[in-house]
Amino acid sequence: MAQMEATTRYQLWNLSVLSNKLRKSHGGLSSSEEIFINSGETLIVVNGVSTMMQDGLNTVIKEYQQAITEAEALWKETVERAQGIGMDLSYEEVIGALASGGATQANIVGEPTAFYEQRIASAKQMLEEYTTLITEIQTSIDQQLAKDQQLAKDIQF
Repeated sequence: MAQMEATTRYQLWNLSVLSNKLRKSHGGLSSSEEIFINSGETLIVVNGVSTMMQDGLNTVIKEYQQAITEAEALWKETVERAQGIGMDLSYEEVIGALASGGATQANIVGEPTAFYEQRIASAKQMLEEYTTLITEIQTSIDQQLAKDQQLAKDIQF
């Protein structure tokens, strides 16, 4: 994430250098140059935030998936240990004994898995919504730049 922040800062710095050069060469920015600079800044920031958000949500999703795996492993280990202790009991009797103590597959694996899967779905939905927003912003900027370029062409003739 620090790499992305550094990249974003570097891109903004480069755009600032370009902006300063344009200001010095013309005594200011034309409206086209100003739109270009503002659009560039917006895209750099939006893309930087988007990447950081994607990285963060992907990390959260992986942690939830790991928690599901750990819950499944815990249940398996619990059953194996219980079978080792109650060697004369059938599998069903071991499961029954665990259940009488409050240890069931439903509460060790099922409930946490449902909780984590809900969180994973929410994170994926958030990521999808954010990606859609980024696409809409990008499209809007592209349309504005295209209008500005067409206007500049119309004015030149």
